[in-house]
Amino acid sequence: MTGLRTLDPAARKSRTVKMLIQLVLGGLAGGAGMMLAMRGLEQGLGGRPEIDQVVAIGVGLIYSLMALFVGLGTLNPSTGSKLLNVADEDELRDDRGYLTMSALACLLVGLSLVALAVGGANGMIAPAGALAVLVLATVVMAVVWRRMQRTTDEFRRVVGAQASEVGMILILTVFGSWAALSHLAYAPMFTPLAFLAGCYGLILVAAYWVAWRRGMLQHP
Repeated sequence: MTGLRTLDPAARKSRTVKMLIQLVLGGLAGGAGMMLAMRGLEQGLGGRPEIDQVVAIGVGLIYSLMALFVGLGTLNPSTGSKLLNVADEDELRDDRGYLTMSALACLLVGLSLVALAVGGANGMIAPAGALAVLVLATVVMAVVWRRMQRTTDEFRRVVGAQASEVGMILILTVFGSWAALSHLAYAPMFTPLAFLAGCYGLILVAAYWVAWRRGMLQHP
């Protein structure tokens, strides 16, 4: 795939502007969403949230924002082609079905993490309510995953398998090392919520790493 150094000046400028717009919009939306979420969480809990709650909400917001941008992009390919990492409007239209399901999956992950973060005996949502959200999201995600497997091509299957492999290595490295240090009394043990949020966060890192290594983030 064509790299940045081989592009002509106009294409290089267009790609740079596009990347800057993505970073700025993502940063502003993420920052504003996190501030509002923390303010609402503090009011709902009557005090400062725990660090694992903050991490879970942060990761949940990232997934939710990804779903929002991708979902809006599929609804309006003209605008979406300028904001999303696609070559042009035609590619976005051709992948509309797959991207819509991906956006739905990301949204469900985000909602699940947020529900778990604010749920609990002393939380904003009763434990049964948070569990109901998690179970419903898991069932729907399973259905979405099955449909995605039927419509995806071989290249996406290979990329998905590689991302899963890298994600598993990251999870075992991070949480395995953490657990070992905790067992030896060198570090406190992570909470279940921190583990879930960390897994989803590392899976996202793995997906972007594999995409970058394969040149999938280098559309002009």
